[in-house]
Amino acid sequence: MAEFKFANGKIALGIYDGASSFTLVANDQGFSFWYGGVKPEQKDIESMFNFLLSNGYQLPVEATAKWSRTREKYNGIQYINNDGETVELSI
Repeated sequence: MAEFKFANGKIALGIYDGASSFTLVANDQGFSFWYGGVKPEQKDIESMFNFLLSNGYQLPVEATAKWSRTREKYNGIQYINNDGETVELSI
């Protein structure tokens, strides 16, 4: 279980996998802010943008795991590029 606090004060719930991935869940949809070693496709970015817009969620968002209190701040979707660097695609 995880809590997401958005820049405009809205709060949503989701899932934390215990390692690196926070997933926002709302309206029977789930969107992960962590794509691992795969660069998100443009359609994935657009889908997340539309989801955030339609729910009135404004980035950045701070995700907090309910049990471990692990926190991560996101401005968009993160992934690891071919050089092993974490890249964040702003939404």
